[in-house]
Amino acid sequence: MAKIDTSVIVSSRIRLARNIEGYLFPVLLKNTKEEKFLVSMVTSLFSRLGEYDVLNMNNLSQTKVDSLIERYLISPVLAKNLQGAVCISGDKSLSVMVMEEDHLREQCFVNGLDLVGAYKKIMGLDQFLARNVRFCKKGNVYLTACPSNLGSGMRASVMMFLPALCYTGEIDYVFELAQTKNITIRGAFGEGSQAEGFWFQVSNGITLLAPQDILQLVNDFSLTVVNLEKRARDELFETHKDEFIDKCLRAYGILQNSYLLSYEECCQLIARVKLGNSLGFLPLKNPNALDDLLVTVRPNTLKLVKGDQRDEYLVRAEYVKEAFKII
Repeated sequence: MAKIDTSVIVSSRIRLARNIEGYLFPVLLKNTKEEKFLVSMVTSLFSRLGEYDVLNMNNLSQTKVDSLIERYLISPVLAKNLQGAVCISGDKSLSVMVMEEDHLREQCFVNGLDLVGAYKKIMGLDQFLARNVRFCKKGNVYLTACPSNLGSGMRASVMMFLPALCYTGEIDYVFELAQTKNITIRGAFGEGSQAEGFWFQVSNGITLLAPQDILQLVNDFSLTVVNLEKRARDELFETHKDEFIDKCLRAYGILQNSYLLSYEECCQLIARVKLGNSLGFLPLKNPNALDDLLVTVRPNTLKLVKGDQRDEYLVRAEYVKEAFKII
């Protein structure tokens, strides 16, 4: 299998919004018998599959809920609905939120830039659901709670690592270009979130297109941004070489030797190490593991992974040092 380059594009995601015919949208079903019935019906389907973990929101600790958000498996909207649920595949590449903004929010994640691969994978899941429930649609137009999802109900997105464009200020040009291309750019956790660790989520801003056209739209824009980011990295390295090498190597040293480490500082340091690796002067055995590490060291996910009640900063520093032995 060819090595996946995640130096700029970390991952790809396809999300489908679906509603079940004959029922009001979730916002109008709060704490009703219909809501409970729909959750029970959908989760029962996945329980029978045997390949999914079925989690009811009212049975989860706050730490578990927050960790699911940190790993993009659920949204903050679903987290607030104690009657909702999520069904997650064993490899965590597929998840279905039940009673989020729509009755169903299907998601598929893959590493690197592979929107077509993610789409093919999620369509298998979508077709399984369509055989078991009747989706609310008119022709090829899926009816959704939010008008911005009307049509295909599909969001194709890529998670991008764009430190050089942020350093140079050219990220403003990327945002302006996105507006002319029907593209939306948000922080790592979607609408209203910040670009933590220089991660940005790029997705289609219009859903009234055929799925293939949406995939092409987001793919083409993403490749344009990849070229802009790589050019900015080369220019920065050429004009500020010593400064960049020093900052990246210092970050590498701190991550391997710190005793206490906040999440915010960890984000910045991992970003510098990732940048140093992409520029070729900081070789790593497994650079793609940096992206997984950035997710794992988030506060609630770290608590669940380590099961350690000691000071969070102390546990994170120890965990990162261990992780770097294989990175």
